[in-house]
Amino acid sequence: MHILFFILLLTVSLFGTESQAQASADLPDKPADWVCSQPDESKTAAASQKWCAINEPTPEALAWRDAIGFTLQPGQLTEMEKKNAFDFQLRDFLRARVYDHKLNWAHDRDWRLTGPYKGPFGEGKSYGVHPAVRVYYSPEMVAWLCAGREGELPFGAMIIKEMANIDAALGVEKPDNCMQIKTDDQRLPSSWTVMYRTNTTHDGWYYANPTMTGDGNPPVVDKSAFTDPGALPSDPVKPNQHWFPTGYDFSDKEKINTIVYPYNLYGAACINCHATAVNEMTFSSLDNIVSAGLRYKWYPLDKSITAPQQRESLHSQPLDDAKQVTVYQPIFSQPLTTINPNFEAYFGDLGIKDYAQAWPLRFPAETFDHNLSMRSGLDQFLTSDQCINCHDATYANSAEANMLIDKSNLSTKKPKSKLKINVSPYGEWRVSPMGLAGRDPIFFSQLQSETNNLPAAKKCIENTCLHCHGVMGQRQLAIDTPASEACKDIFAVAPPEGVPFGQPMAKSMVTQWQDDPPNNHDAKYGALARDGISCMVCHQIDDKGLGTESGYTGNFVTNQPGQVVGPYASESVITQPMQNALDITPQFGAQIQNSDMCGSCHNILLPTFNNDGTPHQHTAPGGLVVNATYEQTTHLEWVNSDFSKKGSFESCQDCHMPTKFDVGDTYHELKDMRIANIESSDFAPTTHRLPNKDITLTPRDKFARHSLHGLNVFLNEMFQQFPMILGLRQMDYMVNNDVQPALITGRDSMIEMATQQTANVSITHMQWLDDNTIDLSVEIENKTGHFLPSGVGFRRVFIEAVAHGKSGEILWASGRSNALGVILEGSTDKPLSTEQGGAGQSTYQPHYQVIDAQDQVQIYQEIIQDSAGHNTTSFMRRVSDKKDNRIRAKGFDPQFYLDSQSPYIQMLGVLLGEAAKDKDYSDKNLTGKDRLKYVMKLSTEQKNQFSHVTVKLYNQSIPPVYLQDRFSDAHVGPAEKDDIQRLYYLTSHLNTDTVTAEGIKPIKDWRFFISGACIDNQQNSCED
Repeated sequence: MHILFFILLLTVSLFGTESQAQASADLPDKPADWVCSQPDESKTAAASQKWCAINEPTPEALAWRDAIGFTLQPGQLTEMEKKNAFDFQLRDFLRARVYDHKLNWAHDRDWRLTGPYKGPFGEGKSYGVHPAVRVYYSPEMVAWLCAGREGELPFGAMIIKEMANIDAALGVEKPDNCMQIKTDDQRLPSSWTVMYRTNTTHDGWYYANPTMTGDGNPPVVDKSAFTDPGALPSDPVKPNQHWFPTGYDFSDKEKINTIVYPYNLYGAACINCHATAVNEMTFSSLDNIVSAGLRYKWYPLDKSITAPQQRESLHSQPLDDAKQVTVYQPIFSQPLTTINPNFEAYFGDLGIKDYAQAWPLRFPAETFDHNLSMRSGLDQFLTSDQCINCHDATYANSAEANMLIDKSNLSTKKPKSKLKINVSPYGEWRVSPMGLAGRDPIFFSQLQSETNNLPAAKKCIENTCLHCHGVMGQRQLAIDTPASEACKDIFAVAPPEGVPFGQPMAKSMVTQWQDDPPNNHDAKYGALARDGISCMVCHQIDDKGLGTESGYTGNFVTNQPGQVVGPYASESVITQPMQNALDITPQFGAQIQNSDMCGSCHNILLPTFNNDGTPHQHTAPGGLVVNATYEQTTHLEWVNSDFSKKGSFESCQDCHMPTKFDVGDTYHELKDMRIANIESSDFAPTTHRLPNKDITLTPRDKFARHSLHGLNVFLNEMFQQFPMILGLRQMDYMVNNDVQPALITGRDSMIEMATQQTANVSITHMQWLDDNTIDLSVEIENKTGHFLPSGVGFRRVFIEAVAHGKSGEILWASGRSNALGVILEGSTDKPLSTEQGGAGQSTYQPHYQVIDAQDQVQIYQEIIQDSAGHNTTSFMRRVSDKKDNRIRAKGFDPQFYLDSQSPYIQMLGVLLGEAAKDKDYSDKNLTGKDRLKYVMKLSTEQKNQFSHVTVKLYNQSIPPVYLQDRFSDAHVGPAEKDDIQRLYYLTSHLNTDTVTAEGIKPIKDWRFFISGACIDNQQNSCED
C-alpha cells in the first residue's frame, strides 16, 4: 500500500500541469518531454513489494558498522581533528568499495543519467544535476524505502552515489534517442556524493564528495583551510599567484587549494536541490532498484558549441581538471612582492616588511565562517554559506542559472567581455563593505587604535564596535550567555527592549577558528562575526524602534528565530524549501525597504573621552550637557535632505540597491528575475520531489541588486590583492568559471557610482584679469542623498585645480598629490604641512570660498581634535569639532537639526569654522553644492604659455593622514599592534597601478577619481 501511494505521488510530482518558464533554451519547453521512458507503475509497485519482502534488512546487516569497524562520526569544522578522521574513514571505505564487496548493499539496477544530454558525449551539455550515477543504499535506507518512505530515517543511514563522467568511454547507447548506459561490470566510479544521516543539523545530513584519487579535501588543515596538506607552506616569503583561493580555477595547473569549499561538511551546497524533496531531503526511490528508472532523451546539436563546458555538474569537478588547457592568467589585481620603498620612507617602519611576517596575522579562512541550523535548536543567526546555496547564481548543470546577466545577449551596448555577470543577492553582497565588514582590516586597525588610547574601556569599546561590524557574533553571544548590564551604559540613549545584553564580545574572539579543547567555545561567535553584516542581519530586523534614536548605533530589534523578511508579498514566496533546509520561513516585511533600517548602523552615537579616559562633556545648543556625540550620521543626513521628501524621494535602497545594472559597457533592466536557484520544475523530472506549486519561483518585476557599496574601492583592492591574509574565498564554489568574479563586478560598480552618481564638477566662469591672473569659478554638485564624503570621519574628498602650459608644464596648482596620495604644495614635490598626521598635529586646511595661493586646497572633510588640542581620527576622543565642510545634500537645513528634541541631533546643526560663513552650507535653497573661486596669478611668460585649466575631484577613503594616525597609535598605551601591523603590511604592499578591463586605474596615486572639468584659453570645454 505504501509503495502504491508513492507511485501515485510520483506521477503527480513528475508530470503535473504546473510549470514555470523553462531555463534551458536548448531543450523542449516542457521538462516532462525530456523523459523518454518511465517505469510501469503497476509492475514497479509489484516488483518493489516483492523485492522488499526478500531484502528486509537483518539485525546483522543493520550492525554493519561494528562488523567493519566504521566507528567514527562526522565532526563540525570547529572540530577539525574529529572531522578529518571521519572523512578519511569514509574515503577509505568508499575507495575500497566496502559497501559493495563486503556488505553487499542494495543498489540501483543500472548506471543511469540524471537528465537529458545534448551533443557528442563528453563535448556536449548535460542537463542532469549529477553526471552518470549508480546509487547504493545502506540497510537503514532500505528499511525506510520499503516502509513507503514514512517515518524518520535512523541515525547512520547512508546514501552513496557512485559517479562517472559522461564521455565517450561511458558507453552511452541511445536507441530512438533514449539514453541508456551499457552494462559494464568493470566500471568503477571516479568520485562519490554521499549523504550520511545524523542528528546534528536540522536537515539531518552530513554531505560528502570524495574522489577516487588525490590526497586533498579532505583533510582541511590550518587557519587558512588548506585542503592539500602538501601545499601548506612552512615559511611563505612572498605572495604566490597559484594561491588562488577561489575554490576551483581549473585553468591553473599549478594551483594550490586553500580557502576552497570543503568537499565534506554539514550544511553543504547539496541542500540547494535536496530541500525540494518531499521528505527527509532525499529523492531516493525503489524504482531505480527494481527497474531502469527514468530514462532521458538525447538531443543532437543544432548549433556548434564553441567551447566545452567548464563543469558537467557541481559533483564532478575533480574530473574536469584534466580537461583544461588554458594558460593561467591572474584575474584579480596582484600586490607588490616587496614593500613600497616610498611608502616605508614616508610612513616609517612598523616592524613588518615581508610576507613571512604578515602570515601569522592572517584571518581564519572563510571556510570556517560556518554556523548552521541545528537540530537541537535554531540560533538567531546563521552564516551566509547557508544562504549561498540558493541565493547565488548557482550552476547545477548546463542550464543557465538564475540571476546572471549574459552580456552576449545584450544589444544596447557592445560587450567587451564574454563573461557573465552575477547579480544574485549573495554574489554582490559578499564583496560589499557590508559583506566584508567582519574582515575589514581598516576597521580592526581603527579598533585597536581606540583601545590602545583608552585601555581601561577596552572591553566595552570592542563590544560596541562589534555591535555592527561583527554583529551576528556579538548578538549571538549576548543571547547565549546570561543577561548582563555590562557595557549597556555606553549607549547614551537606552536601546529598545529586545536588544540582548550578555557577555561582551572581545575582538580576540573574531580570530577564533576552532574550538580548542577543553573549554573554548568562541569559534561559533568568531564565525558569525567574520561573516559581517550578513543576510540574517537585515532580513531579521523587526520594525520596532526603527527610525528612533534608541534604535541607532546597531540597536535594532530582531524577529524571532526562524522568521526572515523580504520585499515580496508572502503569498508569492515559496517557503517549503527553506523550511526543509534551515527551519526558516520567509515572509513579507515592509521594513526591509525602509531607509530607517539602514539608520540602525549608519547613525552611530558614541561616548566621548578625554585622553586620560575620563568622560568629556559637551553643551548642546538647547543647553543640555552630554558626554556623547554622533560619530557618523549618513542616515540622518538623508533625513535632512530633499531625498527624503515627497516629490523628490529616493531611499537608501534606491541608490545602493538599484533595480537595474548599468556598469561599464553593460546595461540591463533587472526584470523577470527569479531570486533563487533551487531544484524546480525547470529541472529534469525526478522522483519524490515536492509538487510544482511548492517549488515554482516567481519572476520578479522588481529585483534589487545587493551591491550595497559606496566609494571604498581601496577595500575592494585589498581583498583582490591579499585574499590569503584576509581569508576571503574570491570566487564561489557554486558559480561557473565563465562568470565574472564578484570582486571585479564590485570594483567596476564603485567606479560607476563614483563617476556617474556621486558628484559633478563644472567650471562656471573663467576670465583673465588685468594682471595675468585667471579668475575661475568652480561648482561642485553633490548628487548623493547625504554628505560628501559621508560615513566615518576620516574620509576626505579634495579638489585638484591646475593651470597647464602648451607643452604640458604645470603653471599653477592647488591640490596636486604624489604617488602616496599626499597633497603637495603647488607644482612642487613638497607635502603640505597640513598633510602631517600622527601624534601632536594640530594644523589643517580650513574651508575656502576663494583660493588664491598654491598651498591652499579645498578638502571636504571633518577635523576633530582631542583633549590635548591635537587632530585625531579617533571615534571616541572627539572632544572639539574644528571643521566640517563636507558638501551637504540638496535641501540640507541646519535648522532641522537644531529643532530636534535630541541634544545629540541638535549638535549636528552647528556649522563649524569657515563653512559657517558660506551660504552653501546654511541656505537650504543653495545646499547640495559648493561654489568656489580660484584666483591663479601667473607671470607674463606663463600667461603666454597657458593652454587650459583642469579641475578634478578625488576621493580618499584612507588618506595618508589617517594611516599616519593608525601607525602612530601602535606605540601608545599597551602598544598592541597586530591589527595595525596587518594594515601596514597591506597598505605598504598595495599595488596602486592596477588596471581594469577598460583601462582605468582606480586607485592610481592613492586617490579615486569622481569627476572633473576642463576649459581652454578660448573658454571652450576640453579634455585633459
